[in-house]
Amino acid sequence: MQKIELLSPARNAEIGFAAINHGADAVYIGADKFGARAAAGNSVQDIEKLVKYAHRYNARIFTTLNTIFNDDEIVEAEKLAWDLYRAGVDALIVQDLGLVKCNLPPMEIHASTQTDNRTPQKVQFLESLGFSQVVLARELTMTQIKAIKEQTTAALEFFIHGALCVAYSGRCYISQAFTGRSANRGECAQFCRLPYTLEDKNGIQIAESAHWLSIRDLNLTENLSALIDAGISSFKIEGRLKDIGYVKNITAHYRQTLDGILAGTPGLVKSSSGKCTYFFEPNPNKSFNRGFTTYFVQDRQPNVLQRATPKSTGEVFGRTIKVAENYLQVQSTAQSVNGDGFCFLDNNGKLVGFKADKVDGNRIYWNNFPKGLQSGTMLYRNFDKGFEDIMQKNSAERKISLNVKLIISKNVVRLEAIDEDQRNSVVYRHIALEPAGNPGGVNQKLHDSLRKAGNSIWYVAEAVLDNEANLFLPASVLGEMKNELLEAHLHTRLINYKTGSKPVIADQPMVYVSDKPAFQENILNSKAAAVMATAGFIVEKEAYETEQVIEDVPLMTTKHCIKYEMQICPRYQKGQAKAEPYWLVTPEGQKLRLVFNCAKCEMEVVGRLKGL
Repeated sequence: MQKIELLSPARNAEIGFAAINHGADAVYIGADKFGARAAAGNSVQDIEKLVKYAHRYNARIFTTLNTIFNDDEIVEAEKLAWDLYRAGVDALIVQDLGLVKCNLPPMEIHASTQTDNRTPQKVQFLESLGFSQVVLARELTMTQIKAIKEQTTAALEFFIHGALCVAYSGRCYISQAFTGRSANRGECAQFCRLPYTLEDKNGIQIAESAHWLSIRDLNLTENLSALIDAGISSFKIEGRLKDIGYVKNITAHYRQTLDGILAGTPGLVKSSSGKCTYFFEPNPNKSFNRGFTTYFVQDRQPNVLQRATPKSTGEVFGRTIKVAENYLQVQSTAQSVNGDGFCFLDNNGKLVGFKADKVDGNRIYWNNFPKGLQSGTMLYRNFDKGFEDIMQKNSAERKISLNVKLIISKNVVRLEAIDEDQRNSVVYRHIALEPAGNPGGVNQKLHDSLRKAGNSIWYVAEAVLDNEANLFLPASVLGEMKNELLEAHLHTRLINYKTGSKPVIADQPMVYVSDKPAFQENILNSKAAAVMATAGFIVEKEAYETEQVIEDVPLMTTKHCIKYEMQICPRYQKGQAKAEPYWLVTPEGQKLRLVFNCAKCEMEVVGRLKGL
């Protein structure tokens, strides 16, 4: 049977618990250092609590150690890896290949998307270094994914939802260039979400200020079956900075979608245990989104860019039919409540937002509506207060199927359980019992009691009572035995939980060949340089973060293309470009040159270190 994994993000342990309860097969979370989201760190103690909870359901916990390290930090990272191993963490998500040269604990290592995993050769190289799971680049097509799967035995992980980096992950240096805050060190300042004007080589503005590098959010709901066929076994939701409501909703949405696929596909099973019940209707449109795209999974598509805003647009709500002094009327099939947040695009294409002070039917009241709101405007709801209120409460439960059997004989009572993973536990009572005065009523009460598991992680799928002698068993005794059995069975599951094994590193790693500038290999420490040297790659320039690179270089390499967005792509649209090179210009007047590599169907954003 092939196991399919739904992998959810967690900013903290509380959100991790919620992700498990809403159907995650695995959760990835950052430790207090060295995670690629510096604002999402957690203590080892908190991660350990999450591990113990997740392992009840056979769910896995991965911890991100996916920054690049200097020589002092890699010693700390090795120690942290051991602390996480002792806490029960199942795998480390790693960018810096120098960790391979460290004394790692016997646990899986997964290659972060930050290692720029786009080719079969790169994935084979990582597999030879001991990586058992590889997070593929978001830019891959279905055909490219299939080609990789055919040439590797490593498990393949792919992003299916959430924010998209416009640059190939691990190959974005624009934040470092502007501010000294490195994306490869977990401190991205998100300059891709800023507005830029576009100029030609003569300094003539050819496009007004817009968010030319801000991509819509990924949503591959309709592509999951095809991705399974292509070889993906781990489906990853982006969002280690997202709030608890986002993680609950999006995890539940993909749990339901994947469960539907698994139910109709022989040979596929989810990788963890338990069944979720939701107290709401999952809907990805209700959570933060910039509008959705399938990006490149079905080859190049239009409308990848969200020029108007990097903020959440939410869901289409309806069209305004009247705008009065203190209220507006909306033609919509959706219901609104006081406190809902709305937004619209004004005549200049800018996003404008407001909050409803009062709602009465299809009328929305506010004391001071923003300018530009007029009849016929499309209105979006980017904050559904009613939905968010539900998300802040207990919104799901996850229970493991259990079959129980009670066998009553004259001097011994036996209560046994077997769960959906075929693990079993038994408890006994040696007790002298008398015949029941009302056998039918007694047996019915015993059977009814067997079917109840109280406020626990279990639900009883089948209850069998064997009381041929019609003996009377006091309800208090059965209650004690049930509590003992459920506690013992939870212990059984935990002690039988199997973690991964130590990475298997080839005696001689695959030869590594690169077609990108040496600094883009992101080598910041001597151990990483040694790994590359063993593979036949000599590092001529260390990572961009060392500030050794001072000439104009690609600060971003991206499959997104501004020419394509402007419908002047010579390859797909046979368009006629204006005088090149093009320049992106910040509001402060700093310029970034655009280089179009049409042979590779890529765009580079070129600048230099500090000040550009």
